[in-house]
Amino acid sequence: MRYLRIDDIIGCEAVSSHQARLNKEAGSGPRRSRTSHPALLPVGKTTFYALINAGKIPRPTKVGRMSFWLASDIENALIRLGIGKD
Repeated sequence: MRYLRIDDIIGCEAVSSHQARLNKEAGSGPRRSRTSHPALLPVGKTTFYALINAGKIPRPTKVGRMSFWLASDIENALIRLGIGKD
């Protein structure tokens, strides 16, 4: 069983350690460096959560404040949306 986080699904841009340090000092933006993730579903967070509310993407499993989706559930949802592999 494999779980995905939102950045694994909708992707995210890379943040260098220098930019993360500047963000931390400014108090906005990602405060940790990270590599980029390609998007399985290239939409923004607002659209992604709208798809959840519309029932097109399954609701996440919550652990504290973190949200997780089963990879198989997301793959099936992408197939139904016509984006995933058949």
